[in-house]
Amino acid sequence: MAQFEIRPVRPDEAEAWMAMRLEALLAHPRAFGDSYEEAAARPIAELKARLAAPGPDVVLGVFVGDALQGTAAFTLDTAAKMRHKALMGAVYLRPAVRGTGAADALIAAIVAHARQHCAVLRAVVAPTNEAARRLYFRHGFTPYGIEPRGQRLDGVDYDEELIAIVF
Repeated sequence: MAQFEIRPVRPDEAEAWMAMRLEALLAHPRAFGDSYEEAAARPIAELKARLAAPGPDVVLGVFVGDALQGTAAFTLDTAAKMRHKALMGAVYLRPAVRGTGAADALIAAIVAHARQHCAVLRAVVAPTNEAARRLYFRHGFTPYGIEPRGQRLDGVDYDEELIAIVF
C-alpha cells in the first residue's frame, strides 16, 4: 500500500466521492443513515456545492495518489443554541486502505478539525460494530446513550449507540 494523504475532498472530486458513498451504502447499509436510493438520487451539483461551501463543514478524504480511498464528514450544527456541537459521519474506508493506519489518521484529522470549531463532537455507531467502536474510542469518543430503534432497515429496527468527545 502506497502512502496516503488526508485532505479535504474538492468539488471537482464530487463524482469520486459519490461513487465511494454508493459503494459504502451497498456494502454496509446498516452503518449509515442514508439509503442507497436516497444517495443515488442526490444531484451531483448539490454535492459539489457542499464541498465548495465556505465555513467549518468539511469532508476529509483519504487519498492514495489521486484515488479517493476513504472519507469522513464534519458538520457543525446551525441552530443558534446548538452551534457549539458538530457531527462526525459518513466514515468509510475502502478495504485496500484498512489496516494501514489510514482510519486512525482520518479520525485524528476530524477530531483536530473539530477542536477548532466546536465544544462537542458527536457520532453514531452500531453497538455491534466493534471495529468502528474501537477506532472511535481510541480517539476519545465515549458513549452517552443508546437510541432505541434508531434505525429501521428492511423492516427490522436496530438500536444505535450515541458517542461524543467533549473538548
